[in-house]
Amino acid sequence: MAADLDGAAARVGMWLCSTVPGDLARAVGDPAAAVRTDDVAAVLDALAAAQRESDALRAERDEAREAAEIERVKAKPVQFRHTVALGDYAIDLHGSMRKEWLETDLDLDSDIPHKFGERGLGPFAIPFESLIPETIDGFLPAEKNFSQSRMVNGATRLQPHTLNIGQAVGTIAALAAQENLAPRAVDPVKVQRLLLKADDTLAIDPVKARHGTEAWRELQMEVLRNGAEVK
Repeated sequence: MAADLDGAAARVGMWLCSTVPGDLARAVGDPAAAVRTDDVAAVLDALAAAQRESDALRAERDEAREAAEIERVKAKPVQFRHTVALGDYAIDLHGSMRKEWLETDLDLDSDIPHKFGERGLGPFAIPFESLIPETIDGFLPAEKNFSQSRMVNGATRLQPHTLNIGQAVGTIAALAAQENLAPRAVDPVKVQRLLLKADDTLAIDPVKARHGTEAWRELQMEVLRNGAEVK
């Protein structure tokens, strides 16, 4: 949380503790209340974002410009070789799409959408490597707390995506237990084959075969073999 937001939160907390309900109407007419109103607005704006987001782990991958990886207007989203889940929502952070609240070492000002869907909608890939913690073994994120920039979290935070991520994580965990391996040592291709066997879609673009058939699975594996390596 930024220092100025910390101060706003502290002032709002003291005000809430010291202002009884009967004084609330009078406080609104107080000249000092303008400052408190600004503080309340700042804190509520931050909370609006926090409700929809989560802390994210640092993965073993070297994180790049994350928003660029799911760009769907000026470029195609990256099809990772080790894709284990898909998302499809627009980048949407509800009132907190401001430079000072984003990770500018990961995303650029030019990545910020100024209206819903401006950076596109449609499938994008989530790679195996973003689910593997940088240093901790025996731990996997199973929801929206996998490695990603805050801006990308605005596109991955929806329940359908977290269900996909949870299924991928459960598959990694099951293979790790079955083969007595740390999750990072699990073969991503085995994970992909099990997910495809469960009729999960991993290719961003549709393949020319009927969903759920062996041909459909093999064509997706071909797409994945030609996908981008996570840097």
